[in-house]
This record gives sequence, C-alpha cells and structure tokens, in this order.
Amino acid sequence: MKIDYSFIAKNAGAKALHLVFIEKGIGMPELIILSEIAVRRHNSENLPNVKWFQTTLQISFTKVKSVLEPLEAKGFIIKSQAKGDHRVKDIDLTEKGFKFISEIMDILPGS
Repeated sequence: MKIDYSFIAKNAGAKALHLVFIEKGIGMPELIILSEIAVRRHNSENLPNVKWFQTTLQISFTKVKSVLEPLEAKGFIIKSQAKGDHRVKDIDLTEKGFKFISEIMDILPGS
C-alpha cells in the first residue's frame, strides 16, 4: 500500500496559519474577505460588497459588521460607495491589507 504523505506539508501550513490568526487576531471570515478582494482586484472584477459577504458566508449583518469593523480599524480595508448604486458599500483592500494578505498566502500549503 502506497501512502501519500503530502498531508504533512498541509498540516505544517495549517499550523502556521493558525498561529498567524492568533497573533494577528483574525480568523477564517477575515481571510475569506481579504483574499476575495485580492483575487477580484487581480482579475479586474467588481469588488465584493457587504451583501455578498453576508450571503456567501451565510451570516447575519451583525456578524458581518463584527468582522469588517476590526479589519477597517486595523487599516486593512476601506468601504466605499459602489458605482451605480449609492445604497451598496464595496469593500476594498488598503496597501496595508494587500501586504497582510500576501504574507498570509505565502504561509498556506501549496504556496
């Protein structure tokens, strides 16, 4: 029987990522929003908005606020009015946020 030991590298990456989460005070929802913005910017797509975040993660607006407000306070994201709809707030990365998510992506397994 052949055993695939690639899980060892993934395990090490998961541990390293968890330590970053503890050190920086972020979790999976924060990682999702920061990486989603980075991917959309890279692909020249529309930025995500609060409603997208709420729907994708299937969480309440209150929980969305509890995730976004600390990211905004840390200077990782900014909210701006969406083009074409003044009721919608797009979420964008700051330069500090982009550097942060880049550092985290370097830790992930397979990087």
